[in-house]
Amino acid sequence: MKKTLFLPVGIALIMAFPLPAFSNDVTSGKTKAQGCVGCHNAAINSLGGKGEAYLVTQMKAIRAGERAHPPVMSGLSDKDIDAIANYLNGVQ
Repeated sequence: MKKTLFLPVGIALIMAFPLPAFSNDVTSGKTKAQGCVGCHNAAINSLGGKGEAYLVTQMKAIRAGERAHPPVMSGLSDKDIDAIANYLNGVQ
């Protein structure tokens, strides 16, 4: 009896209290992406749909100085970059 209840109860707890690292924070991403709009402006739509992994990789490369780009990424954390990528991925 205990074994059969463990899995459903565990799943219910995970669903009720998701970890922040797995939550999609589109609002935060939209706010932080406003720094991108300054240069990309109308082209911001072209960043949408590229895939979060691609966007994260590119933004981290910019932040690290591996790509020539204005220093707009320098103050962003990994969490900020994830939120921006999540937002941009949904822009069409």
